[in-house]
Amino acid sequence: MRILLACLLLFALPARAESVWPGTDLYEGHTIVSGTTPATRGGAIVQAFRRVLVKVSGDPSLGDDPQADPFDAMAATMVEDFAYQDRLSDVPRHDEQGTRDRPFDFAAHFDRARVNAVLVLLGRRPYLAPRPPLVIRVTVEKDGHRFPMTADAADDEQQREALLAAAERFGMRVVLPDSTRITRPSADAVVLSGTLVWQAATFGWSGAWHLDAPGRSLPRDWTITGVSFDEAFRSAVGGSLAVLAGHAG
Repeated sequence: MRILLACLLLFALPARAESVWPGTDLYEGHTIVSGTTPATRGGAIVQAFRRVLVKVSGDPSLGDDPQADPFDAMAATMVEDFAYQDRLSDVPRHDEQGTRDRPFDFAAHFDRARVNAVLVLLGRRPYLAPRPPLVIRVTVEKDGHRFPMTADAADDEQQREALLAAAERFGMRVVLPDSTRITRPSADAVVLSGTLVWQAATFGWSGAWHLDAPGRSLPRDWTITGVSFDEAFRSAVGGSLAVLAGHAG
């Protein structure tokens, strides 16, 4: 069976991607590259491939699992389409700057059947069930100030961007409360609550997360410490996905 799946993985003809940018497709992975030359594309494809494995399986550990290393070399053969988006599109190019050292968002769409075959070979399965909205109720503490993270607070833009980036990375939809009204979760939603505390000693953030939902085998709790905002929210959203997909211990 493993040999048969490997053959299907290598020789199955991929279908043309319907869309590649931007999107919520689980089989589309994103990363950032410096320039659009083929020299940078190989590594970008591998990073995008690993992120697709994580999104489709719901298992964040596949992001750096050495068991998936042999498939990295095959990632380019699974790409249906790819695209670049200039991160400085509103900034004119100057001096000798072309596309070589200019940052771009890179998106690659991978063949569904081949990705699914890789997951089977890795002992995983696609988590393709409808994913519930993740309602975020987080309190931020820094320099003696304590405030809830909301969708409309002017000084929370960096935090919101980090949260939305984590949501895209893990194929989840997040819902932030509005400070002007009470946000009531829908019947299918799960609620992630917690605190994000700035630790001057480690020059990083510590997060304590609590996931709960009626009718599910929850709650679950986990923590992370000494990390950036981005890493903290990747822990929050990725950890939630792992619980929902059945990969959390």
